Amino acid sequence: MRRAILSLLALAGACLGLAGAGPAAAGSRAVVVPRVTGTDLIDGYHRLHRAGLTMSIPERFSLAALCLASPSRQSPAPGTRVPPGTGVTVRGLRCAMASPAGRDRSAVVPDFVGRPASAAVAWAKRAGLYWELGRLPPLRPSRRAELLDSYVVTGQTPHAGSTLSRGTDCSTPTTRCYRLTPLRLTARLR
Repeated sequence: MRRAILSLLALAGACLGLAGAGPAAAGSRAVVVPRVTGTDLIDGYHRLHRAGLTMSIPERFSLAALCLASPSRQSPAPGTRVPPGTGVTVRGLRCAMASPAGRDRSAVVPDFVGRPASAAVAWAKRAGLYWELGRLPPLRPSRRAELLDSYVVTGQTPHAGSTLSRGTDCSTPTTRCYRLTPLRLTARLR
């Protein structure tokens, strides 16, 4: 008899939409997927993370201080209501080119091997230098706060202890030339 009453109460609650209406259900409200197309991957990752969503990048990609990849497609589409923690897949990465600016700078390069890629990029930005991360593996959905926290540096050029400058003058008497010398990094997923 007691089982029958509990079953009836559960059925009535489900019919009235009360099933799971406790605190756990309140924390699982749907969120709106923000637009990440047309933004650089790092900014798009932040937008998704702030909304309680994750990013997935199914193909290899590269990032650089002067060429931040920007997705042209995302799924689910912007404005879609989804449960928190849902993965948003981005595709069609295109380079949003920037132009070099600023005065020449140089700094002694630390050892970044074994550290998060975000640490190397943060150092380069603080030092006013350029950086490149080439051929990163596809990204699985991650709850890490930063996109580049998902990657660990496996190699760097120049090596630790070297002095790195923004670039070198390669001008000739008839042609102006400036060759950028970024911190080049390789990385794997954590």
